[in-house]
Amino acid sequence: MILEDVAPQFLHSSSRIVAIGGGHGLGVTLDALARGGHFPIGIVSVADDGGSSGRLREAFGQIPPGDLRRCISALVPSDSLWRELLEFRFGESELRGHALGNLIFTALATLNQDPMIAALELARLTHAAGRIFPASLDPITLVGEFQGKQILGQARLSNTAGIQELHHLPNNPRVAPVVVEAIERATTIVLGPGSIYTSVIAVCQIHEIREALSRSKARLVYVANLASQVGEAQNMTVVDHIRAIGRYGVTPDVVLYDDRSIELGDIQMMDPTNLVRASLGCRDDTRIHDVSRLQKYLEAVIV
Repeated sequence: MILEDVAPQFLHSSSRIVAIGGGHGLGVTLDALARGGHFPIGIVSVADDGGSSGRLREAFGQIPPGDLRRCISALVPSDSLWRELLEFRFGESELRGHALGNLIFTALATLNQDPMIAALELARLTHAAGRIFPASLDPITLVGEFQGKQILGQARLSNTAGIQELHHLPNNPRVAPVVVEAIERATTIVLGPGSIYTSVIAVCQIHEIREALSRSKARLVYVANLASQVGEAQNMTVVDHIRAIGRYGVTPDVVLYDDRSIELGDIQMMDPTNLVRASLGCRDDTRIHDVSRLQKYLEAVIV
């Protein structure tokens, strides 16, 4: 499987954009890029172990589908019934809490015995304006180091402040070659927004992806969260985020941040020209990204 076969639109674009992270925040970035007429590739964390995704992961032994579903949904035309169907969540029943899109993805992965094919087929079926790749073909369990103790699992780590180190099991999960190819051929790579450890670093610290990022000549853009997240990023500033990513060999060329909700922090050791103060929050709730505003700022830094 090569990019020319599965995403020729990406290769033939003047700006080849890869976005990396987890479901909620990455979905906003992908939506903004698609509205700008781009055909992005999303590389999505497969570490979720809670909710519907966690239940399906445990029942079928497959990668959790939730973040992949959210990102595909973000690329589906806004007036398409598919977007509503993918996000439809069942109420009181044996299916309580499951999103229909999670069930469809799991069925496709089971039929094809390959989560990559499932992601491609669901994107094609829904006419998504981009492609979504799982960061790993194996489900990943995050392992965080905290005060000399190990904490296992994305759900628990997301509620843990002061994470000192992050790694994962298995140690060498399988990464599809097309994921590495996309990173190496990108002109711009966007990280986030999203949970700094359990979404962004969860992908960047996978060995093959980390190595591909180190070889990439793309401009690396980090979109910071709009608020200091309760739990794993509690009391962290934007500079703290950048330093955390840097411990895994990833250094952004440009950082978009909105200091109305999150502090910038001490920039003495950083190049201030790389920091772009951006009004990214919605007018009525500055903790939620405004897709149109994010689109405008991304267009200004994309190459």
